[in-house]
Amino acid sequence: MHQLEEGFYTFPIPLPNNPLKALNGYIILGDTGAVMIDTGFAMDACREAVYGALEALGVSFDKLTVVLTHLHSDHTGLAGELHDRGAKIIAGKTESWWIRRLRTEEMAQGFKTLIERFDLDRDGIHYYDNPGYKYAPQSTPELDIVEEGDRIEMGRFSLEVVDLPGHTPGLIGLYCRERGCLFGADHILDKITPNISYWQEGFDSLGVYLEMLEKARAMKLKRVYSAHRNVIDDPDRRIDELVAHHDHRLKEVFEIVGQGHETVREIAARMHWELRAAGWDEFPKAQKWFASSEAMAHLEYLHLRGRLNRTLIDGIYHYSHA
Repeated sequence: MHQLEEGFYTFPIPLPNNPLKALNGYIILGDTGAVMIDTGFAMDACREAVYGALEALGVSFDKLTVVLTHLHSDHTGLAGELHDRGAKIIAGKTESWWIRRLRTEEMAQGFKTLIERFDLDRDGIHYYDNPGYKYAPQSTPELDIVEEGDRIEMGRFSLEVVDLPGHTPGLIGLYCRERGCLFGADHILDKITPNISYWQEGFDSLGVYLEMLEKARAMKLKRVYSAHRNVIDDPDRRIDELVAHHDHRLKEVFEIVGQGHETVREIAARMHWELRAAGWDEFPKAQKWFASSEAMAHLEYLHLRGRLNRTLIDGIYHYSHA
């Protein structure tokens, strides 16, 4: 347990066998209760860390509000049982729609369709093997919906809801205006880059994400408390690096398509990834999914701006230069 500043505490929530290694848990103590941001997976290692931190700070479940910043299971996994113990669970409207469907056949079918579109059938990838399903909340919590501008009053200060979609369709952050800091979840990470995935037709995830980086820049933040790795003390510097990263990715993807590689799988397999593996065949299945989905987000960004053509052939997307 580490105190970041008055009333703000952080503690690591381990994510075993996951490249992310840990989630930065945050607990904010107010005058009459506490807010915890995200929960970790539905697994014992996360459960022990979360319950231990709450006990160490003397936070009872009936005085606890849990804010789920987005749908990913490393952020939502314990939400159901925390609600059952008496905690209030908050999420944004868009993300609530997804969270309620994490364990449904509807979600599995949508995932299956994308596996086919990406040409990942040959890799034996299935929704029920994905950590997003395996470690999702065991029971769907009752969710209180918040919108941008809503405030969680903490007495001496307040936390303001900020919409920051891109990493997921409805990610939210919490902004402490009095202190100039943002609890930004996976919107801005240091040392690693947030995964920007393709979600559904009509949602330009990369385009939206780049817009939301500029939205965060305009907030003139002093610090970003991220969900993974480091506290960011120079947000403008990191935003510049993330914009440059995606500019490089877009050029890389465009060049790979120009070399005659057409399917999402073919393109993802030829992109550069910071993963220790001899080649695509050595990628863990979950990482093949994330890599292909990120490739697709960049392909769609170029497609929507008229630089690439997209054709559906036998249920598989094919891309070519426009």
